[in-house]
This record gives sequence, C-alpha cells and structure tokens, in this order.
Amino acid sequence: MKNQIVPTKITDSQLEATVYTTQKLNYEDEEDKDTVKVFKITYDGQTDKLSKIKQQGVFEMAIDSTISFD
Repeated sequence: MKNQIVPTKITDSQLEATVYTTQKLNYEDEEDKDTVKVFKITYDGQTDKLSKIKQQGVFEMAIDSTISFD
C-alpha cells in the first residue's frame, strides 16, 4: 500500500487534504490490479489527531484522461 497526500487547505491549527491510497489487489486466477481509493481528511493540530475521514470513492482514469470516482 502507498499513499499520496495533497493538502487542500492549511490554517494555523488545521490541515485539510485529499489522500490517494494505492492498494494492490491479488485474486486467485487473476492478474494483480492496483486500486486507488480517495479520501478527504481533516487533521486537527490542537488535538494532534485526525478529526474527519470521508471516503470519496475509487479513482479511475480512462484512456482519454477522463477522471471519475466510483
């Protein structure tokens, strides 16, 4: 599993970001496939904890570079 974090809003005590989590799925009799799940997170600097995590869906990019979330 690997993660990419893209900050979207930063204040003195809070960070909002989009997190892209890549997971390699292994199924019997099938090829390995990477799946990228997308989350919106909020980190509270005062409590030093994640205060909000919301899954946005699965990231898909078509051959024509069109992006969608399932």
